[in-house]
Amino acid sequence: MKWVLLLIPVVLFVQQFGVITKIAKLNGAYEKAVRPCFSWNTWFSAEFQAEFEQYNNQNFGFRPSVVRLANQLKYSVFQELANPDLIEFENQNLISKEYIEAYLGGNRTKTQEVKQRCRKLKRMATFMEERGKVSLVIIAPDKTSFYSKVYKLPPSQEIDSTNYKTWVYYLDQFEIPYIDFRKVFLEAKDTSKYPLFTNQGIHWNTYGSQFALDSIAGYLNSQYKFNAPRMKVDSIFVSDKYRKSEYDIERSLNLIYPLPKRKIGYQSKRFTKGKKPSLLMVSDSFFFELYSSGFANRLFDDPLFYYYHKRALKFSDFEYNQDPRANSLKGILAQIDVVCLMAVDMNLKDFPWAFSARFENHVLNDTLKSN
Repeated sequence: MKWVLLLIPVVLFVQQFGVITKIAKLNGAYEKAVRPCFSWNTWFSAEFQAEFEQYNNQNFGFRPSVVRLANQLKYSVFQELANPDLIEFENQNLISKEYIEAYLGGNRTKTQEVKQRCRKLKRMATFMEERGKVSLVIIAPDKTSFYSKVYKLPPSQEIDSTNYKTWVYYLDQFEIPYIDFRKVFLEAKDTSKYPLFTNQGIHWNTYGSQFALDSIAGYLNSQYKFNAPRMKVDSIFVSDKYRKSEYDIERSLNLIYPLPKRKIGYQSKRFTKGKKPSLLMVSDSFFFELYSSGFANRLFDDPLFYYYHKRALKFSDFEYNQDPRANSLKGILAQIDVVCLMAVDMNLKDFPWAFSARFENHVLNDTLKSN
């Protein structure tokens, strides 16, 4: 037993350098500690020791396995989640507290600020329309409103004011083209044959998101006379083998054993012929799976994705400069047919992440000066 106890730190030290076996990394976002550089000054000030301890706590051998074991014991024995920002309801239905807070009207943006942002979006919509192009706002569906009864939350109409209500009001007031998928999903909740959200995920599932993006293509065809391809569903098959994005909350818990999952629908599909419109999507993570899976590329021509307007991704070019400001926005819009700006309820507080302000400064003002 003594030799075993002595060998444990040796084994952990050896594994830290990846000598014994490869361990899957932990899921979820966290700030990685950087390995400190040694110097006599930082040694005598104890700064090096403190930084190295923080680094070592994140990198000792077999740490991911130890964390998963601890999380599993906490969940199985005490019914506690490792992430204190998450709540579990019946049937392993997981939700983030910040989504509930947004639904209840927390983190509200000042009304005048929303009004000002909508003025800018209206000017952008007018600018694009005058050039035979489209600027379209998309409100993504949120899981909290979809499962408000499960989460024992008051109906939306009983909540005084929220970012969602303020945005919808001013989008209507300024007559800005928009699609409210939060409303669409709620209306389809009792009639949809297959779930539109999963219990273990925070985003719309594959079934719901693909129908939504195809609906955007249909809206562009009917309202703006595009000839974009459309999705044609040949059949639906069901499976409980989810894509990673469909159980992203569960993955962040870093458990050993997976949670039980209900079967959901997946489309067996094909696409009609048509001319794909070029797309710039400025969005939060609700577009990420549609983009990375290649589905968006079947409906739109080589989509350009501004992820929170902080990271630029071009579907056909993995080496595309990821700084959204690296290329002229005026030049980009000259090649784009459709600009979509999309956010879920929780992210409306920051929407559209200064993109409309950038449009005003670098496109609209330059055009006025040149005229």
